[in-house]
Amino acid sequence: MAQNTARLGLRYPEAEDSNDVPGDIQKLAQGLDLLAVSFSRDVANNRPTSSAPTGTPGQNNYNPGTQGRWFYATDTGKLSYDFGGGWMTLSDVASYISAKGDLLVGSAANQLVRVPVGSDGYALVARSSAAQGVDWEPQAGQALNLSGATQATRFVGGTHNGPPSSGTFSAGDFVIDNLSDVWVCVYPGSPGQWIRNGGDTPAFFTNGGGNWSVASGSSANINNWNTSGILDTTGGVTSSGFVITRPGIWVFSFGVDMFYNTVNTIPWAGATAGMQRNGSLPPGTGKYRSAAFANAAGTATSPTVGTSGTGAPVLWFNQQNAGAPRFQGSASFVYPVPLSVGDVMSVFVNQSNTSSLPLSSYSDNFMSGFWLRD
Repeated sequence: MAQNTARLGLRYPEAEDSNDVPGDIQKLAQGLDLLAVSFSRDVANNRPTSSAPTGTPGQNNYNPGTQGRWFYATDTGKLSYDFGGGWMTLSDVASYISAKGDLLVGSAANQLVRVPVGSDGYALVARSSAAQGVDWEPQAGQALNLSGATQATRFVGGTHNGPPSSGTFSAGDFVIDNLSDVWVCVYPGSPGQWIRNGGDTPAFFTNGGGNWSVASGSSANINNWNTSGILDTTGGVTSSGFVITRPGIWVFSFGVDMFYNTVNTIPWAGATAGMQRNGSLPPGTGKYRSAAFANAAGTATSPTVGTSGTGAPVLWFNQQNAGAPRFQGSASFVYPVPLSVGDVMSVFVNQSNTSSLPLSSYSDNFMSGFWLRD
């Protein structure tokens, strides 16, 4: 059975081999020439020519070429390896590095180039147009860890309308929601405790014209608000009210100007006005609507303050033209219950059932509000 040497794998002769000493020596020479390493040194211009293998490995016609040789150029200090199809020069890798943080990247096949370290806060990005295929660029939101501000912080993503409701976060993490609010994690956990920081404060002011009336003993919303939303920064104004665009506590103001279009014929008249959410009065109704008021129709020409009702600011009562009663006034309040996105805040008017005449409006009604806090 044929055996090979343990280290170089050279074939031992066997008893049945033909007696061909020259041929056996040739095979041994070829095997050694293929496996042995040749090392020479000279100036670079005297490096020998490389040649590729020819013939069939294991056959008498096989010539391994010149592969496996090493050459050291004494004038350049470069070491080269003969791979049988040319020389591959091995660079002194350390010589490419000139500063802490330098990188070595491939600029082409078998080519190494140095990419100098980037500036603080810069990140390495792939860029096909760069000669080295990569480049440094500043990263918005990446902590620079400057002196005095070295605590960890991370921009962890975006959310819809508020802080994360799931996941695990660390103190200093921050997100941006679709309302442009920045939320910062102040206590780690799942999902941790978050506070809002920044973002616009929605505010609006809109007015409404006349051309509405309310039957005796009934209520109705004012449905002709200026939908352009004067001073509106959120686009929430509709003809029927204001659509909440940020959840939380809001401050509202409203005013109405209404009258009975007749004179000296009303024995008793009363009216109220206020705001409601999604068609319902807020908690503590008596505190967040104008006070009910009533007064007998008279002949006085100077305003007379209404005397009925004990709630929010009282509307006043006066005589319109030759005695038609007119009700005017406004009120402001902090809505006591956190509002949700999509809630509709509207102004309503109501007249008592003591009058048989419709309650109509002048053109200087108004409604305004602004977001206060979460």
